[in-house]
Amino acid sequence: MTTTSIHKKTVRPAKPPRNAELRLALRLQSLLSLPPARPGPLDAISDALRQVRDDARALEGIWRRAIKATDRGWPAAATAVLHEIPATARRLYDRAAALARLPAPTADDGRQIVPLPDLLAELRALRAEFGDLQVDSHLSVLSVETDPIELGGVYLGSFRVELQLALLRAGRVDAGAFRCVATDPNPAAASESTTHPHVRDHEPCLGDATVPVRAAIRSGRLTDAFLAIAAMLRTYNPHSPYVALADWSGRSCSDCGRGRAEDDLCHCGGCGEDFCDGCSSSRDACDSSFCMGCLERSKDRDQYLCPDCRGSCRQCEAITAAAQLDEQDGLCPACAADSSDDDNDVEEQELQESPVHPSPETDHEPAFCPTAPTIPQVDATPAATIAP
Repeated sequence: MTTTSIHKKTVRPAKPPRNAELRLALRLQSLLSLPPARPGPLDAISDALRQVRDDARALEGIWRRAIKATDRGWPAAATAVLHEIPATARRLYDRAAALARLPAPTADDGRQIVPLPDLLAELRALRAEFGDLQVDSHLSVLSVETDPIELGGVYLGSFRVELQLALLRAGRVDAGAFRCVATDPNPAAASESTTHPHVRDHEPCLGDATVPVRAAIRSGRLTDAFLAIAAMLRTYNPHSPYVALADWSGRSCSDCGRGRAEDDLCHCGGCGEDFCDGCSSSRDACDSSFCMGCLERSKDRDQYLCPDCRGSCRQCEAITAAAQLDEQDGLCPACAADSSDDDNDVEEQELQESPVHPSPETDHEPAFCPTAPTIPQVDATPAATIAP
């Protein structure tokens, strides 16, 4: 009897794929397939509400700054601040309208699993579109780099658009998982953290592209998401920039903080800082510019006085133009006039109260008595003898 030996084939676990692209696709598939903590539409509503709330707070901040400038007696600064209201109000209106157009949330909180072949195709499309696809050694950041960008004559350089997989794992399966890092930064002079009119601290402000990017990333359409962000970087919206392109090469006002071109800033002769026209004033008396913090209002409130042109009255201590103070006693015109009137009143009162004394020349002359009889004078010369 022949014994046949049957050897069972040992089934070993499959080794992890060695191909980095495949491993990345598997990781993306697992992250994109995680069930969300809440329905997707709620995320869109939450983001839209946050934008509306931020704009409403910005309007309140503008109003508070205008009131503060008015209370300090800075009408020019208050007017400049109020000029920010129309653009902010329009942005608030547009975002509120976008919120009203969002679909109502549904009870379906599941997430569709993106097929692995589709993700592999997306990674290859990204490489073909941008020329290179960078993945760090920990498979935590997926990034592409844009061509150099120039907007309105301002060179901004290239940007590395990063998809932070750690943020996907944390549940940010939306536009908040992206970062835009300038590779050759030319930040705004007024804000080093602003490398693009719509990028601050590497976080892009996508505006109307927020919802499409979220939809693209959740459905695994990585190429569409990256292209939408790259398109935003090549676009300038003058109504909602962190720093306007016109003010890119300037400096920030030391008071209101708004960026201004170099020629639009005034150097304060008091504190040495730079201020915009709305937060500074030129003095006609000394032909110098000073910020509102270095100016003080005169007693009659008809002019602002710089440190070199003002003084204080020695009597009432009111702020007065130095040229109007009395050179001898240091009094303002009002106090000097009151002091002069008081001196005249004192002299008049002293004259009224002082006794009348006879002059020395008349001390020994006899007093004239109107009732005394008049005695005729007799000629003492002897009369002439008349011959008979």
